[in-house]
Amino acid sequence: MREIEFRGLRKDGKGWVYGDLIRDYPHHATGLSTQQYGVIIHEVDKGTICQYTGIKDKNGVKIFEKDRVVGKDGVLGTVDMLNGSYIVRINNK
Repeated sequence: MREIEFRGLRKDGKGWVYGDLIRDYPHHATGLSTQQYGVIIHEVDKGTICQYTGIKDKNGVKIFEKDRVVGKDGVLGTVDMLNGSYIVRINNK
């Protein structure tokens, strides 16, 4: 079974937060919760929310939607979802 994880940029400018996606929470329009020490909710910019693909790069780093990747042939692309599958869209120069 694939790990479900989201990330988004915090609205308070303190970087990325990783965890479960929460929508329409009474005090936050959209947020991510972390479960390390109970539930902590961070409001995030909706435009930065992306989901973990279940794939890691050659260095073991998790790949998320909207990540920029470089193929073995040096071609640049952006990870996206199309019809329920993750794809890499080739970036035009």
